[in-house]
Amino acid sequence: MRPTPAELITHVRRVLRDVVEPELTSEYARARLTEVRAVLAQVDWDNAGLQVRSTATALRETLAEFRVWVDADERRQVHFGPSASLDLLDTDAADFAGWNELHARYTGIVVSLIDPLEDWLRANPDDKDGLDLRRQLLTLSAG
Repeated sequence: MRPTPAELITHVRRVLRDVVEPELTSEYARARLTEVRAVLAQVDWDNAGLQVRSTATALRETLAEFRVWVDADERRQVHFGPSASLDLLDTDAADFAGWNELHARYTGIVVSLIDPLEDWLRANPDDKDGLDLRRQLLTLSAG
C-alpha cells in the first residue's frame, strides 16, 4: 500500500510544520501544535494495527491460561469466584477498531483480576505459576 501509514503521517507532520505553524500567532497554539507533531512521530504507524492484534491475542491466551490455572485448584476457584469465569471470545476481529476493542476488553479483565491475584499471592507466595501469570498479565496489559 502506497503511501504507507507512516508516509502519510510524515506528510501530515510536514504540512503542520510548514503550512499551519507559520500561520499561528498564539504561542500557546504553537506549543500545542509542537506536541501534536511529537505525538504523531512517536507511533510506528506501519505496525500499529499489527501490534494491537498481537498484544490482544497474547492477552487472550494468557487469560485463558489464567482460567485453567484457577480451575485446576479448588481453593483458587473459591478465592477467585466469579472473576475466574472469564468471558473470552474465540473469534478474531476484522479490523483495527475490533482488535483495539478486544485489547481494551482484555485489559479491563486484567484490571479486575489484579487485586484478587495480589491477595492470592500474598497468601501463597510460593505459587510460581501464579507469579508467572501476574508477570505476564501486567507486562501485556502495560504494552
